[in-house]
Amino acid sequence: MVIIEPGGTVNGEPRGSSANEYITVFDGTLTLVLGDERVVVKKDESIKFNGNLFHKYLNEHDSTLRLNMIIHY
Repeated sequence: MVIIEPGGTVNGEPRGSSANEYITVFDGTLTLVLGDERVVVKKDESIKFNGNLFHKYLNEHDSTLRLNMIIHY
């Protein structure tokens, strides 16, 4: 479980062309930055993306963000 406090940021490094990341948000709202794109993932939603991208996990809200992260190589 990844926990990001309000205003917090977690930076993700590219993991190689064969890596996929799977994110599920359990509490709060995630703003996921994938290169130049921003994607909002809300509670009970999931997203899959290519782990080869520079990415950043942001909590731009007032409540704690809790998410699960699976990286598949």
